[in-house]
Amino acid sequence: MNSQGSAPPEKARFARRAKNRARAWEWTAKGLKPGVSVWRLEWIKAAVALAEDRLDSLPPPSESRGHPVPRWRVALAMAVGCVMAGAYVLRQRGGARQGELPPDATRVAAIHAEWSTRTRHLLTAIDNADSPVYAVILLGRLQSPPEQTAALWESKRPGSRAATLPLVLPMSPRACLAALSDLPELLREGFASSSHMPLALPFREQIAISFRVVLGAVAARWWKETGATEAEVLFAITGTADTTLLENAIQQTGGHTVHALHGQAMGPNFAGVSNLALFRSRHDAVAYSRLGCYGRCEVQSVPQPRPMRGTGGLLLLSNLAHPMNPDFRRQPLRDELALLACVGSAARRLGAVARPLLWKPHPVIAGLSEDMRATLRTAALQEGFTELPPESDLVSVAADCRWILTSPSTVALDLLEAGYLSVVLDPQGSVLDTALAGLPQSSVEPEALTTLLERLDACDAYTNAFSDAFAAVGPARAFDLVSIRFNSGE
Repeated sequence: MNSQGSAPPEKARFARRAKNRARAWEWTAKGLKPGVSVWRLEWIKAAVALAEDRLDSLPPPSESRGHPVPRWRVALAMAVGCVMAGAYVLRQRGGARQGELPPDATRVAAIHAEWSTRTRHLLTAIDNADSPVYAVILLGRLQSPPEQTAALWESKRPGSRAATLPLVLPMSPRACLAALSDLPELLREGFASSSHMPLALPFREQIAISFRVVLGAVAARWWKETGATEAEVLFAITGTADTTLLENAIQQTGGHTVHALHGQAMGPNFAGVSNLALFRSRHDAVAYSRLGCYGRCEVQSVPQPRPMRGTGGLLLLSNLAHPMNPDFRRQPLRDELALLACVGSAARRLGAVARPLLWKPHPVIAGLSEDMRATLRTAALQEGFTELPPESDLVSVAADCRWILTSPSTVALDLLEAGYLSVVLDPQGSVLDTALAGLPQSSVEPEALTTLLERLDACDAYTNAFSDAFAAVGPARAFDLVSIRFNSGE
């Protein structure tokens, strides 16, 4: 592939991404010692994301930055963040006129007011919880009233139990006033820790972090005000300033917090302070146990299933044409088109056994420009693909296919848990130390891919490769709240 514009050559890009991943782990481990500073945690995560987005090089933690953020700029960002948080709290009337957390709420969920990949696994699990969830704390910056959130969840999942529960903002007028006494020390800490930014963060990002710190201070005071003790709080996402300060308050009052992770870790992006973190794979649980931020790192394990596959056909699952993919923002369709071309060529080499040739792009394709969609679909048709509708059940489709190919995605772990082995194609060099490294991989070259698929065509080779992948990854079952109490250590 030829590089375009100012993008570095492919090998240099891969090398920089790998070096940044290693340094991200180093920065996070250092930032968690001697204790967790919500500011440092946010500074580091934002810098890691910035380095990935711009392909900047992260410096090693042992070196000071060459371009420190001017202290007046940090102070101004904090001031703006505080003002914005204050305005938001006023719009929410400081949490007045809302219901309170039920006094017998021994199990509570903490979720953002949305239906997305980071919320729906917990929202779905609430329906069949053996020990019921009594209320939902709405995290983050609400864009609509709680009633609309309940309506959204009900529309996405008819009969949703979460939509019927009390939805509570973690704030009250008294908590807002009490948090004012906490802010001076928090802001001093943030100002002092700004020198530990791995990279100079954009002004807007600094404001957002300050905003979350203020919300977290209010949420912490609110929780202590509720008088709840020994409660179990299930978080769909943690590791931000607001959730971390809330979790600290829950733990300090005798409560127990659980982070139900929603996908595979891409380095230390899931760092948080929960008493228990439930990962999507044993691979990730082991990695975060070494990091040492969570109390316990576990996985809801599943017995290894019998390997399964169809008699013919090839399925390509792709997600590279995604607005949140930094490489897509640099060169929008390059990598997705490369996948289509490579797999199409390999399928022709394999012959009739690779038919039908199926393609399921990420549903986000619907939000791309008309020209982009047309370009992708024209290329897919020319390569002989039949596009599957977004609502297709992947396990059912996989059951009829001889081979499954995927760009780096958690869907490969879901299919592995169901008994289907995927081959990972990684034109962006992003697999690195993720759980997907345990799956068979091929370069995005028709000859190499054809050779690998021909080797996996034999039943014994496929079975052995599946067993090796399952042992390396240790995929979890779909998250559930059945027959387990996380704070009991069971």
